Amino acid sequence: MKVLCDFHHGGLYHAMSLLFEKRLGWELYRPIGYDWLPWWRVSDLAPTQAAYLNPAGEHTLGDDGYWRWTDHSAELEHKCMTLQQFKAEDVGLIVSTHPGHEESWHALWQEHKPSAKLLRVAGNTGETVNPKWTRNLLDSTAFFRGRVESYCAFHQEFPLDVFLDYPLPPQPIVSQYLNFYRNHPMFPFWDTYRPQFPDWEWKMYGHQGDDGFLHPFWKLAHSMIESSFIWHVKREGYGHIIHNAFAAGRPVITKIGGYRGYTAGAMLEDGVTCIDLGAGVAENVAKIRHYAQRPELLKLCANVRERFKRVVDFDAEEQQIRAFLGGLA
Repeated sequence: MKVLCDFHHGGLYHAMSLLFEKRLGWELYRPIGYDWLPWWRVSDLAPTQAAYLNPAGEHTLGDDGYWRWTDHSAELEHKCMTLQQFKAEDVGLIVSTHPGHEESWHALWQEHKPSAKLLRVAGNTGETVNPKWTRNLLDSTAFFRGRVESYCAFHQEFPLDVFLDYPLPPQPIVSQYLNFYRNHPMFPFWDTYRPQFPDWEWKMYGHQGDDGFLHPFWKLAHSMIESSFIWHVKREGYGHIIHNAFAAGRPVITKIGGYRGYTAGAMLEDGVTCIDLGAGVAENVAKIRHYAQRPELLKLCANVRERFKRVVDFDAEEQQIRAFLGGLA
């Protein structure tokens, strides 16, 4: 089956590729070309539109007539479909992962492919879901509280083979991976706690980070397993970084309150799998120092690995998703 999926961000599209291509054996495509603009609503900015839709630059045209682009972070080749190809091809599933596409992808489906199935994938908290436009929802946030005709919760898959078992560093290392973290409203927490541990190594990766951007994906994984703690003070429903950290067997320093009721919240337990910054600074600093002691930290790491295996099972979810996809409205 051919699947058209918009491109929201790399981690989510990688998860869609692992699901539809690797597990189900289907063909996954994303839009290319400015003809898509009546339905493509990621941004009104010309540079952003060019980065997503302009086939020039880093895109190459294959012998089969499809444009291709390589995501070097995921080491994944995207196959791209023009609007004319979409109209001519037998596309059986249309997937919208960007909240701005809920209504426009519905219009695209109605106008050009009413015989196909339309699927909405929710990947971030705060996304609204309107049953007028969405009948089928695949949800990785646990945020949705309404009703749709067909619903399935899932975890966004990522490769696990790169998260090797690795000994803790001799001196504590705290690493964070959010892009543009200096502009994030939670950045003051980093500035508050970092000076409290001058003998520790603090690494800030990602765009605008002091320690550079990590890609391909295995470099991020290796950085995590070489760390003591993963700093992730941010509110979101799925939380790729939290799930990556748990796959690496490394506890996170976070604020649990921002995740209660959402997908990542099932893995977070203060003093067991993470360190919650829910108290005052002095109390939190003392707690971090306590759990940084080697015996305590080894317990946390073992708990984190066990909790990830208990909560996340991509193989079992594949069977649930297959049943869900087989019954789409």
